[in-house]
Amino acid sequence: MSDSEKSTWNNKAAKDLANVSLEKLFSTNGYYKAPDGILLQWGYNTGGDSTGTITVYFPITFYAVPYCVITTVAFGAKTGVASASVNSKTASYFIARKSYAESAGAHPAGEPIYWFAIGRWK
Repeated sequence: MSDSEKSTWNNKAAKDLANVSLEKLFSTNGYYKAPDGILLQWGYNTGGDSTGTITVYFPITFYAVPYCVITTVAFGAKTGVASASVNSKTASYFIARKSYAESAGAHPAGEPIYWFAIGRWK
């Protein structure tokens, strides 16, 4: 085995990733950057306007538009069904629209949302 092959072998990641430096932020709005380029981000946002539209900025920017953004409304004391749909997304933010439906019809929702996004950081 050559010195180059030995070096390549010795520089591989351990099964538990103990020898790999991972960048992460474990908080309400946080992220986890895996060595292979996958970036997971999550958060909680209380904002929004009177139409239920909310712009959420990621803790760190993705390399490209994230593969997927999932949202859910933190629905309060109202009765009915709440939803938050992603209307558009970029590498640094996404725009969602929150609404709830009850017997009187559909309305913009002012409640906060939880969100999760997956994409690439490199």
